[in-house]
Amino acid sequence: MIFRKRKRMNWKTRATMGGLAIAVAALYALAVSWDISPGRLIGYLLGSILLVLATMLVAALLVVLIKLLGAAVRKLLP
Repeated sequence: MIFRKRKRMNWKTRATMGGLAIAVAALYALAVSWDISPGRLIGYLLGSILLVLATMLVAALLVVLIKLLGAAVRKLLP
């Protein structure tokens, strides 16, 4: 029988998973202590996710715009 060495998880992945676990635990504690309804909590989470996605989209569009402007300037100036 051949035993394969288990691949270790990358430290960045571990850090991300740990941060997400802490965030979920904090939100659970907040919801329990303040008696927040599940519907309101889900709305808050969806709003937060949409805000992060919108920020990432704007950042990506800004990078593309800067790259295109740089390429246009290089073409115009020999």
